Amino acid sequence: MFSNQKFLYKTRLTGLLLLTAGYGWAGGHFIPAGITYLAYLIQLAIILILLVFTVAYLNLPNAPSLRGLRGGWPVIALTVFTVLSLILNIANVIQGVNNHSPDAFGSHNTPADLFPIVLIMIGNVLWISTLFSRAAPSPSSPGQELRTSL
Repeated sequence: MFSNQKFLYKTRLTGLLLLTAGYGWAGGHFIPAGITYLAYLIQLAIILILLVFTVAYLNLPNAPSLRGLRGGWPVIALTVFTVLSLILNIANVIQGVNNHSPDAFGSHNTPADLFPIVLIMIGNVLWISTLFSRAAPSPSSPGQELRTSL
């Protein structure tokens, strides 16, 4: 297996872990007690979408290979998810600049509010950054298959 492909695969996995941690943290932090169940359902839907797409990505044949890095519906779905998520979280930070009421909805750009948002945004950037990398074959190992030890 090519070391560049392995690096890109691990970068994507790290991004997905940060996304999941960030959304889990945000769900626990941003949904206040006493709010309607709709807020919980929206957060659950986000985490379930991320879970389904991630499991599908991990089940791609030879996921760390060039085929798994470039193609398949899970890669497209996770890319759309990360781009939308990045846009929404940038908007959330911008909205937090103008959000001065402590009882108002959304981020207030306090450290407690920004930490899960930053985790999510780092995960987004890690995933998106792998889309622009070229996994070039290593001249020393042109046909080597995926090893089980990542």
